[in-house]
Amino acid sequence: MREKGVTFSSAPQSALMSMRSTLITVITLWIPLIPLMWLLYRQLSAANSPAKKRKPNSETVGFEDVQGVDSAKVELME
Repeated sequence: MREKGVTFSSAPQSALMSMRSTLITVITLWIPLIPLMWLLYRQLSAANSPAKKRKPNSETVGFEDVQGVDSAKVELME
């Protein structure tokens, strides 16, 4: 551009404009990320909940428990 004789210059950006562009950048980055981070937090906290850590109650069913129900007895024998 200097060889062709074009004049150019730049003015320093004002502090207000600089803060404005930074704020816009932060808002456009964080607004979509906040719901995603919230969902991730909920998933991680649900994975560590006491309800998941509880072992299922494994009671055995015997013939005395199904007295009088012939189909249950046959199924239990199988």
